[in-house]
Amino acid sequence: MKKVKIQVCALGTLPKDLNKIALSKVKSEIFSIEPEIHTYEIRVESDLYDWAYSDDILATLVPENHEADILVVLTSVPLELNYYTRRLHNNVIVFTFHEIGKYLKFDNIPLGNVVKRLFYSYALAYLRKNQRIPTSYELSNFTHDDTRGCIYDMNGVKEDISTSCHKPIVCDECCDRMKTEKISLEIIKAVKSELANITKNRYFVIADWVKENPISSLFISSVWAVSLGVLGSIIAGALSGA
Repeated sequence: MKKVKIQVCALGTLPKDLNKIALSKVKSEIFSIEPEIHTYEIRVESDLYDWAYSDDILATLVPENHEADILVVLTSVPLELNYYTRRLHNNVIVFTFHEIGKYLKFDNIPLGNVVKRLFYSYALAYLRKNQRIPTSYELSNFTHDDTRGCIYDMNGVKEDISTSCHKPIVCDECCDRMKTEKISLEIIKAVKSELANITKNRYFVIADWVKENPISSLFISSVWAVSLGVLGSIIAGALSGA
């Protein structure tokens, strides 16, 4: 199967702790990422309440023609209707870190995780919808209101986005929908496997486990301390005997 080609660009200033280089190096059996991430400035004023930018304004700020199948535009400004993602014409997806960034940081999730999740959800949507992603004003059925940790969670409550940015899944309902839309079992299997690699840093994974299992972690640390003490005594005895 031909991979979905994704081009990423930045619109305005992005969070400093976003690793753009890591995004360009994401590997998948489903899509490929163009190596260069170009940055475009915002030289117009917002046209909606609360300094938000409408779809019409955004469309004038991003490249009109792109060679990729999907253009993912990353920004930090508020979007229309306070969405964190807007779908424009010509398979252009605009994602903002506005508000989303602080929720991810609070849960110790790398900002790049939400973008990686975006790659999978829209690459699959591109295949499901006959290589055309519907705009935000068109009806679509590839998301659900319920939060399940799925890449197609709507996340009407933005804080819930963290749930699908650490080992996200494709829920059973979404898998069934994709099967009826002629997405092969092999693609679904590959996506599920690759999504398991979108995780927090190991330190925070361990920290979360300690919080959830305080008694077990206390027991392990006690055993570890005793073991170090015994080992130290053995080594000291061996050295003194020598």
